[in-house]
This record gives sequence, structure tokens and C-alpha cells, in this order.
Amino acid sequence: CRNARGAFRIRQARFGGSIRQVVAPARQTFRRIPPCEPSDDGDVRFSFFCSEILPQLQDVGGTPTLLFVPSYFDFVRLRNHFREEMVSFSACSEYTEGKDIARARTRFFNGIRQIMLYTERFHFFRRYTIRGAHRIVFYGLPQHAHFYTEVVNFLGSVPEASCIALFANHDALALERIVGTSAARRMIRKQHRSVFTYC
Repeated sequence: CRNARGAFRIRQARFGGSIRQVVAPARQTFRRIPPCEPSDDGDVRFSFFCSEILPQLQDVGGTPTLLFVPSYFDFVRLRNHFREEMVSFSACSEYTEGKDIARARTRFFNGIRQIMLYTERFHFFRRYTIRGAHRIVFYGLPQHAHFYTEVVNFLGSVPEASCIALFANHDALALERIVGTSAARRMIRKQHRSVFTYC
């Protein structure tokens, strides 16, 4: 047995933020969902999305939107809701077969489907570049910060492209990896503000 006292020093990590590697000229907006306990996050986020975000996606004259969903359970919930509400969408998850992926991507790129549901695990395993999106919506922040950059860069040089990312106060660690330590601290502290924009 060896005593390591004094040999190590633990410092709090500081992140510059993966947002710095975004090359697409898109307006990036982070919106805070209403405060809630982590156990209630799924219901509060779904309710906020359906009341605040989904009407915008349907009202803007068919702007092609990539909806990035970190959790498969949220993906299933949104997919079922879209089917009930007759929303025009395609879907790609980690369980989607090859021919269905090709069909979904083609329909989205050609404008036959307005929304593409896209899971984080699908991106992790497949790493497709999804073409045709003019707007990205992050239903939740990705656990891997570089996924944020990769997905926003799908927009390429689309004029007037935009990105909306939903976050909660308990997403502080994921937020910090994306926007950086100082910016994340400011965003979490400013409880009176719920919208933060990066251009």
C-alpha cells in the first residue's frame, strides 16, 4: 500500500465550449424549460415543446426541421404524438433498418416530410450527414458535446438557418460542455431570462 497524499491535486475542469467549432452561419438560441425536478423533466419538457416549439415548426410554411432527441423514450413519445396529430415527419433511430433510413432521408431532403426525428444514439452509431435541414431543434442537450457541433454544421451555408436548444437547470454539465464554463454559469444564474442567443 502506498500513500499518495500530496501527489495529486484535483481542479475543477473549465470548458471552452464546443459551440466555438460551429461553422454554419446559424442563429443559435438556447431556451430554458420551466423549472422542475429531474424526475419530472420528461413531462415538463414534452409539455413545453408541444405548447411553445411545435406550433412554431408547423407555422413557418414548411421549413425543414431536424429534431434531435437524446433519449429513445422521448423519441417514442414524440413519434406517437406526431402520428396522433398528423404531423409530417420522418424518423431515424438506432433501431431503424437501412432501407427505412434511406427512405426517411430522401423524403426529408426532397421536402416530402417537414420534420426529421433523429436520436443521439443513431448519430453515435451511424454518423450520417442529414441534408435538407434549414432549422435544428435540440429537444434536449446531447451528452457528447461534439455532437452539438456536428449536427448544427448539417445546416451548411443555408441562408437564415437557425437552431433552438432546450435546456433545464439540471442540464448544467451538458450545457457547460457546449457553451463553455463561464457562459453556462451565467445562463444558469440568470433565472429571470429564459432565452439566450448566439450568432
